[in-house]
Amino acid sequence: MSFFALVITLFLTEGLLRLSGKQPGIFMDMQGFEVVDSLIVYKNYITDEAGIYKFSPWITDSVYKYYNREKRRLENQTVKNYLKKVDDFYYIYDSYHALQRQQKKLPLRYRLTYFFRDENWDSEIANVYQKITDKEIPPDAWAEAIAAYVEKPFNNEGFRSIAFEQHVTDRPRILLIGDSFVYGMSAQPFFNSFSDILLSRGYFIYNAGIPGTDPAQYEAIAKKYIPLLKPDLVIVVFYLGNDLMHFPREPHPLHPPEHMTNAGFYESHLSGKYLDAQAAYDYYLSLITIPEQQSTFNRICSKTAFTTLLWSALYKMNHVEHAELEKYISKKTNNYYNAIEYTRPYLSRIRSLGVQHSIPVLNVVVPDIYESVNAGLQLVTVNTATTDNLFENTTYFFPENLDKRTDFHQDSCHFNNSGSLKYAEFLDSIIRTVTSIRIP
Repeated sequence: MSFFALVITLFLTEGLLRLSGKQPGIFMDMQGFEVVDSLIVYKNYITDEAGIYKFSPWITDSVYKYYNREKRRLENQTVKNYLKKVDDFYYIYDSYHALQRQQKKLPLRYRLTYFFRDENWDSEIANVYQKITDKEIPPDAWAEAIAAYVEKPFNNEGFRSIAFEQHVTDRPRILLIGDSFVYGMSAQPFFNSFSDILLSRGYFIYNAGIPGTDPAQYEAIAKKYIPLLKPDLVIVVFYLGNDLMHFPREPHPLHPPEHMTNAGFYESHLSGKYLDAQAAYDYYLSLITIPEQQSTFNRICSKTAFTTLLWSALYKMNHVEHAELEKYISKKTNNYYNAIEYTRPYLSRIRSLGVQHSIPVLNVVVPDIYESVNAGLQLVTVNTATTDNLFENTTYFFPENLDKRTDFHQDSCHFNNSGSLKYAEFLDSIIRTVTSIRIP
């Protein structure tokens, strides 16, 4: 091949690589992280004065105000620009509005949409709500709370829940703490989630579930809302899939546990130190960028997409190094083995809060579908050696009848409607058998 032909070939190769999205200097992809020209931090969430990560007024108030649920669209461009379309908040507003309208009264095109989604509208809360609107259930604080919740499914405290108030009632009031499982992710519609099922059975359920959060958040919620709500019971739902903390974290009003940006959702506390959105972005970017300062060879390779591809191959064969990336991988791996030690104190302090306020605290576990499946029966199980250590041999509970094939959403780790119902039955049974709580 002549020199001219070689130059043309390299030029075309470079062009094709760049057209395919390869950037000079970026030698690898990182799941959940994208390189962007300008960082945008979305306003879906805030961190309150107690360091609790929760939905912002943009979701609880602005979307409620400007979302046209008849036309199913947000009619305020400014609000739309500031929000990331995640966590199904539009879908939640849609479906609770449809529940309020009684689905049969919706236009045909909406009923067809719900039909083809294979959603279950014959849910417990739908039946209870119908009886409330038909006056078959006498009006009381519980019925009023459900009616207000269906009208506005995100409360003023920033949770998908009934209002966080000290309701005057003889019914049991339960503070439910957790992450996306408690939030109700993958239930279709969300009122088929186990929290809503328990609500429909006569309990006051204060649902403090926020997607992507951790036991540091759970403790912060317990500290703030146990004294304010004075519930009859606190249930902490621990998901074995990602609730083990690899770094300690202290909730802080200005320090969200993650950053929701156009570059992805990434954790903010790296190696136990908080980084703001831009600093965290720069750090993650440094991990996937050829470290030019290490050598002249690296600086040369970072100039084109082709030489960056070459450097990536050399890195995979251990012929070149990336000191910061290797440090990050090593620390994360090492901290994985310390995760129980990091996580345990938060759960212990929640139990102590319960004792301090004379309120029982139940620890319940959601098994990790990806790691704990009985190969023969396809039942999702729990490694009790891990959980015994985590809960320091105190009492905790987990279901033993969840089936990987039928009880989990096909595209995620979350419960489908069947799994949500089973988990509601499990929690209902635990409440009735191990506490003195009864529904009048």
